[in-house]
Amino acid sequence: MKPVRLLAFLVATLLIAATARGGEWITLFDGSSTAMWRGYRQSTFPARGWVVEDGALRVMAGGGGGDIVTRDCFENFELVLEWKAAPRANSGVMYRVAETGGSTWNTGPEYQIFDDLGHNLAPDHINSTGALYDLKKPSADKKAVVRPAGEWNETRIVLNRGVVEHWLNGVKLLEDDLNGDDWKSRVAASKFRVYADFGQHARGRIALQDHGNDVWFRNIRIRDLDMPSHSAVTPVPRGDAWWKQRFEAMQAEVNKGDAQILLIGDSITQGWEGPGKAPWEGELLPRKAVNLGIGGDRTQHVLWRLKNGNLDGIAPRFAFVMIGTNNSNGEDNTVTEIADGVRAIVNTLRDRLPTTKIVLWDIFPRGDKPNPQRGKIAQVNQILARLHDGERVFFRPIGHLFIEDDGSISNTVMPDFLHLSPEAYGLWWFQIEKTLMELGE
Repeated sequence: MKPVRLLAFLVATLLIAATARGGEWITLFDGSSTAMWRGYRQSTFPARGWVVEDGALRVMAGGGGGDIVTRDCFENFELVLEWKAAPRANSGVMYRVAETGGSTWNTGPEYQIFDDLGHNLAPDHINSTGALYDLKKPSADKKAVVRPAGEWNETRIVLNRGVVEHWLNGVKLLEDDLNGDDWKSRVAASKFRVYADFGQHARGRIALQDHGNDVWFRNIRIRDLDMPSHSAVTPVPRGDAWWKQRFEAMQAEVNKGDAQILLIGDSITQGWEGPGKAPWEGELLPRKAVNLGIGGDRTQHVLWRLKNGNLDGIAPRFAFVMIGTNNSNGEDNTVTEIADGVRAIVNTLRDRLPTTKIVLWDIFPRGDKPNPQRGKIAQVNQILARLHDGERVFFRPIGHLFIEDDGSISNTVMPDFLHLSPEAYGLWWFQIEKTLMELGE
């Protein structure tokens, strides 16, 4: 990305972030960028079959692009979008999509998009617009609001704790409990019965279907119903010139496409290239590690970086994360807010790097002696420990190794009682090496 374009993008993002915190709406398609999407079971957006035209995302008849999915996953959400279909066209919006099957519909229930009039379907047909495709009919009230081929319709899908609602042009068409016995019976009697994962992934991707017909989508937004609203979880870049330069340099390393290990964090992570130079150059670089640490970063800055290029086009085996100490300064963020921010980072890594093992370090202690900030950090770490699942996420607390028996921290370990010495980086490397062996390097 060229510096001038990056500057304009950063300014625009700052403005969007400043206005988005209250409603928590995330724009999935803004009329120009497809950055929030990729092909199903692909790492990039389809090179054919989907185009952006006149502020809309069009799937082209016979284009062969295949279905597209969001880069992020969602569990409890409200999704709104507008669409219009060509005469006799067919498409759909899937949710709870997991990339375990050959097609999106093998796992994802579908909000049907259809030219009802062109196919002479009754408004409450089980395969008509707004239906939970092949499983539940939409309300006959749809007849008064559905618009014909070539005209824009607004779809709204709400999924919360397993209960889904389908809306069309302001009218609720259906409600269904995806955890209920009635739902299970209908699935068992449908063509989806052969897919064991159908509708079973509580946290999944949103998909737009390529059914071989011309369909247009625009103004696509989603609101995560579980996401709190505060600074630690609101992705935002920093405006400093040096920060932008560091981001561009990191991105150049990512763009090589061969990263096997990611180190993600703030100045303590960036310090691998300084006081940690010996193990960095001797051990980590030969293993194709990329340093994604920037001094002064907080969880919100790391989130922005991960969602704006730092994870694109790569499939590393391991991602090591240590972040949050800067959020703990003063009253900037509470214990819960800091933990929310780290959790959002872990979820982003899970969603965007589905084969990567995530190693989460505890936030390291700071200060020469026990102090309130250390206590705050310790409380955050107690929450972070719960993210460990032993499959994708591995919590590794090592901060205690930097503390003396009397609770003090030596300046031979942390010269300023925050940043690590060469000796401490050596200790940290030993823990990384140990973890790599445990997890099957």
